[in-house]
Amino acid sequence: MSGAPGELDLGFLSLPGWFSPLDAKMFLLADAAQRTAGVEGDLLEIGAYMGRSAVVLGQLPRDGERFIVSDIFGEAENNEESVLWRTSCEVQKPSVDQFSANYLRFHSTLPEIRVGPSSSLDAGELGLKSFRLLHVDGAHDYENVVHDLSLTRELAAAGAVIAFDDISQPAFPGIGAAIWPEVKAGRLRPLMVGQKLYATWDVDTPVADALLRLVEAEPDVGTDRCQLADFEALLVSDHALTDDEAATWKTKSKRFLRNWAPPAVYEGAKKVRAAARSS
Repeated sequence: MSGAPGELDLGFLSLPGWFSPLDAKMFLLADAAQRTAGVEGDLLEIGAYMGRSAVVLGQLPRDGERFIVSDIFGEAENNEESVLWRTSCEVQKPSVDQFSANYLRFHSTLPEIRVGPSSSLDAGELGLKSFRLLHVDGAHDYENVVHDLSLTRELAAAGAVIAFDDISQPAFPGIGAAIWPEVKAGRLRPLMVGQKLYATWDVDTPVADALLRLVEAEPDVGTDRCQLADFEALLVSDHALTDDEAATWKTKSKRFLRNWAPPAVYEGAKKVRAAARSS
């Protein structure tokens, strides 16, 4: 891939999938914030599909850091709800060869590939507290999301950033049902909310505030502050949208948080803006 760390190469958009330029930018900014803070560690992706997001993540490992990709590929799902999710959404299972061919269009070597459901991953074998960037986009049912959420907590190093896919999709209520209680309990700190929720288990890490500053300073990213439980977070959108589209997106995003996050989690942006005006 031609882009160096910090430079977004849009070549990944030639691959099938849903991973967006906005989320690619979020990963690059998270990596930049970690570099500034001296955070080191491995990278993990759960759920690769055709390799769009993996191609971007594969740009970020530094010398000595591993990049591990876990996907079910052609294996069987581990519960009936996961089968229903994949069938109803018509999400096909690419083969390892398909993924590998796509990835090698952009990189000279493959990541470490683990075939099977994420429930087969062993945190101790992978390396406890050794991962700095984790992307969770596997099965969307509650049981699997709870497992993946717990796995990230075991694997996350100090300053790690984790992205959970489809947090803003009401079609997948199991994702929010698993994640929001951790936010409310103060264990998981939300950072940015869009199609994905970017968060950290290290609630006091300097990476968090550094990342928020980088995102707000990015001219291609629209932001709006909101309060999620005890944490200030950013709603993020693509600034390439027209003003009307951006306004609609923000309205829909706030409505989603209000309707799908527990009331004790979502308190809205007015409180944050009022506090800012009075300071």
